Amino acid sequence: MKGILTDDAPQAGEAEKLAELRALGKSVLGLVNVKLALNMDRRALALRGLRECLADTGRLDAICTQFRAYAEKHQQDWAGIPFIYTHLRAAFLGQESRLNDAELYEASNFAAVEEYILSKVRQDGAFLRIKTFVDCVVKPMQEHMERLLGNSSVNAQDGMIHRRKWHELDDWREAFFSRVKEAYADFSARLWSDITGGIEDFVEDHYEGDISAKWNYYMKQHLQLEQKRRAFLEDISRQCERKQRELLDDLRFEQQFSGQIRLGYQMSIGDVSDTKTWLQIGAGALVLANPIVGIAAGLLVSIFGDSKEEKIRKQKIEIRDKLKKQMDPIHDQIMDQVRDKVNEVIEARIDGLGDVLVSADERLLALAHEEARAAGRIQTELRRLNMELWTEAERYASVTKDIEVMTIARIPGVQTLVLAKRKPGKRDQGKMEEILGAPIECSTETLAQNCRRLVHGYQDEAFEYGGTSPYYCKILAQERSAEELAKDAGYRLAQQLFCTPIFDAQEVWG
Repeated sequence: MKGILTDDAPQAGEAEKLAELRALGKSVLGLVNVKLALNMDRRALALRGLRECLADTGRLDAICTQFRAYAEKHQQDWAGIPFIYTHLRAAFLGQESRLNDAELYEASNFAAVEEYILSKVRQDGAFLRIKTFVDCVVKPMQEHMERLLGNSSVNAQDGMIHRRKWHELDDWREAFFSRVKEAYADFSARLWSDITGGIEDFVEDHYEGDISAKWNYYMKQHLQLEQKRRAFLEDISRQCERKQRELLDDLRFEQQFSGQIRLGYQMSIGDVSDTKTWLQIGAGALVLANPIVGIAAGLLVSIFGDSKEEKIRKQKIEIRDKLKKQMDPIHDQIMDQVRDKVNEVIEARIDGLGDVLVSADERLLALAHEEARAAGRIQTELRRLNMELWTEAERYASVTKDIEVMTIARIPGVQTLVLAKRKPGKRDQGKMEEILGAPIECSTETLAQNCRRLVHGYQDEAFEYGGTSPYYCKILAQERSAEELAKDAGYRLAQQLFCTPIFDAQEVWG
């Protein structure tokens, strides 16, 4: 492949295109097209000016040096790219089909371009055909593997957000349940106090006639047990609702902050429970299985020998005792209904939300696990192709030393990392770098040592999620953004070696 550079100034756009070519693993020849207007009506002057421009190699070399400096921005090494200085229009005009000016064609220096290409084809053409084929396959495989690992990281991160939230919800539920038990006991005591106080007030004015009917009416109008029960349940329901809304708002914020969720859904209050419906739990009718019956003032006439005031006093005591005796199981019945409804509210609002969070956590981590496994299958084939290319390159370069290669991670045109038992000789490494078109680093360290060095440290983690095997990942020792990691050659090489999702602690633990 040829890259054309003008001699007026280094251009970032041209550097970006060159980086794209190198990323494809292509062999590149750089052409510096000198800028010089040719006036062929004054041929001798034009030829002299052309030769002088091309002879000014100091200026042209400086331009190439400045241009090569862009390699660092793209994390590439362009030191080995040859540049030939030429004048393309002069070469075009000098052809037989145009002006048929051999001297002009010779002055354009385009013959050096042709000679380099022919020499390269004769020398390395057979191997380059193999390398070009392998690189055309390797590059999309590598990109797909990295994309799968990236998606796996994002989904695992979202899964851990849900996991943190249901752990938070569990902690809150435990504390809330303790508070509800205390509130339930307080409500029971207050309710019985209201009932006994109401009986005292009632008996003062109602001690003859159909006491049961009068008490039932009084209880409904003045004690308002139904309203008190409803208020207690609505307070419990609202506390659950507040926590539910708070947690879901936090969840949406963390998802937005961390990236995009991959399941294509958004949780809302409606996914867990309907607010109005559950507020009406506390508003359901109070059902009393045994209303107050059978208390009448007929017993007044059965009392003899006492004054009227004494008879009334004794009758009040007896009515009071009977009302308390009959209201005691009713109080228990009310509290049983309250307890059942509180459990329903907690089960629907808190446990229901917890089930949704657990399910989302498991689904996201299961998806992340499958994406990581798919990336692993690609990595196996990628490593096989890279090993075969390396073996062919060794044969072609006639290397003199067997370094016993264990595995290879390679970014075409950028870097090749070879893990071997021994390092190659200087001549062998130079030849291999030349034909592979990228710097080669040979390491005798272990796989883990190389990966730790490439990403500046990590720790292994395994998360259970309900699948047959845990979700394995690596947590970086230093916090780095996903955008930064995607451009880091060391990170990309480490992914090829381990093929494990890698992200920083903040993304996992929050």
